[in-house]
Amino acid sequence: MRICVIVPSFFPAVYYGGTIFSIHESLKLFSNKKFQIFVSTTSANGKKRLKVKKNDFLKFNKNYFVKYYFDEIINRFSLSFLFGIWDDVKKSNIIYIQDIFSIFAAFGFLASRIYKKKCIIAPRGSLAEFSIKNKYYLLKKIWIFIFLKFFNKNFFWHATSNFEKQDILKLNLKGKIFVIPNFIKFDKKNLRKLKPLNNISFNNKNLIKIGVLTRLDKKKGLLNLIKAFSSIKVFRNIHLIICGEDHGLKEKIREEIKLRKLSKKVTLLNPLYGNKKYQFLKMLDIFCLPSENENFGNVYLESLRVGTPIIASKFTPWKSIIKYNCGLITNNKVQNISSNIIKFIKNKKKYKKKNCEKLADLYNEENIKKLYTKMFYELNR
Repeated sequence: MRICVIVPSFFPAVYYGGTIFSIHESLKLFSNKKFQIFVSTTSANGKKRLKVKKNDFLKFNKNYFVKYYFDEIINRFSLSFLFGIWDDVKKSNIIYIQDIFSIFAAFGFLASRIYKKKCIIAPRGSLAEFSIKNKYYLLKKIWIFIFLKFFNKNFFWHATSNFEKQDILKLNLKGKIFVIPNFIKFDKKNLRKLKPLNNISFNNKNLIKIGVLTRLDKKKGLLNLIKAFSSIKVFRNIHLIICGEDHGLKEKIREEIKLRKLSKKVTLLNPLYGNKKYQFLKMLDIFCLPSENENFGNVYLESLRVGTPIIASKFTPWKSIIKYNCGLITNNKVQNISSNIIKFIKNKKKYKKKNCEKLADLYNEENIKKLYTKMFYELNR
């Protein structure tokens, strides 16, 4: 079975955060003799292009190939994609689109309709009410009507959580919805052997380290996190560490830190990847991300995987942390964020490392692989 995966940007384009890694790891997971994966993407990596061979399928492994079309306008348009995607779709059994609001997704929808191919769409959070209303609301509503309703004759949906499934149902979009969570590839033994990030600024054992690892954009609630941290007067031995790729918010974060005179209490780190990322998460006492919306939130899982409890936004699918005693749920308001941080610190011993790992274990490779296999077999009948 040949599966054509359409995604505007792809691994190793680290600029776009956890979604790129999640898609890549998922494709590696189920690519085999039965499922041959052919990714059609572009060379975009933020404001730059990946230094890869363009317009030819490159072999990632025996049954996994990626074609990076050259994009004349980064993140917006690729002439070679416009001409090449038709053949990529025609040769495939199933089309798997990892996007909604882009010209690349639009041509994928159109080609799958013309060639009468079954098409799975993974919205990746783009159909959430927050995402639709955030920018170009009217244009997005028109786009949804044209491409997801008018063209929807043989569409199916891949939601990464029941939380995201509700976004699809609210829009009354036709097609069966498969719920398949993200997962992270990990080796338990290696992760346990990983030492916390060695940073002399945080070596004080009495220091309570609150941290966040994410894209620095307004969706993530980082300015409210800083305000909430600033309002906590009960504890003096606390430190906030913010780490991530700048998506237009870095200067505002610096201004907020300066305004509240927090230069000695808040640290802004450059992005971390690979083992460094897990070392950072392992160093923390609590991971706190009061995001305005997450369809899944890979970084929550990554934190739990290394045994670090989390304070998750109520606008994410992570309410199970209450049941497993590995964190707290907050909304996006300053007072609620600060009260949850205080509550965590006062009950710190309650949120044990083994509780975090137990919940993370539910998102293992075998469980996820079975769900993907079941979905593709069902669609190929």
